[in-house]
Amino acid sequence: MMITRKTIGSRAFAGAIAVVLLLIASAGAQNSSAVERPPVPTAHANTEVVVSGTVDHLLNHADFAGSPMGAHLLLRVSGGSIDAHLGPFFSQQNGEALTAGEAVEATGVWTNIHGREVLLVRQLRVGDRTVTVRNERGFPVREHRARRHTGGANSATNGGPQ
Repeated sequence: MMITRKTIGSRAFAGAIAVVLLLIASAGAQNSSAVERPPVPTAHANTEVVVSGTVDHLLNHADFAGSPMGAHLLLRVSGGSIDAHLGPFFSQQNGEALTAGEAVEATGVWTNIHGREVLLVRQLRVGDRTVTVRNERGFPVREHRARRHTGGANSATNGGPQ
């Protein structure tokens, strides 16, 4: 094969196109890594606050787009109301125990999610009862239910009838 100016020119043109395509692809990859991601709620004991208020009502879902999934307790406080997020594992039984107008104390951290202030509750105190909904690191905790036991020699120690 004989190399001519025409062959060299077309190879150079093809190489230039390949370089331009690589530059476009790398610029697109850099832009995709700069995309803003939603905030990840975290809790730190040194930023915890205690908010006292009264129960307005409980929602089992978010009342605005982008809100964390799970139960939300709307609390009436001096100066308005707040959204206190109780997490995805807040039990129906605990929710039914909350009545409108009842005094509660919520311990947690404030976070801003899509322009809205939300209290990520770690502990909720209602009267003499305390419900822990997040651990010290801010992760939601599941409520442990007593296991059903059908009998046997040690049924009393396993939550069975005593």
